Amino acid sequence: MENEDRILELSARKLAQEATGTELGELANLLKDNTVAIELSHFLFNSRAIEKQIPEEESRRLFARVLSNMNHQ
Repeated sequence: MENEDRILELSARKLAQEATGTELGELANLLKDNTVAIELSHFLFNSRAIEKQIPEEESRRLFARVLSNMNHQ
């Protein structure tokens, strides 16, 4: 769970545009071995999804899928 917490922390810093280059590198290294975190990061950082303001129902469905995958690992 320690890596997942760090991934969330670094992802939040990245979303807030506060992450340093070192932190972005650390995030990339943590993501490369964690398929669930990769899926979550794609969801969080997909600029097209943000630009399009995906419908709430779709957003909830995708987030539920990520959480489900986290519980099965």
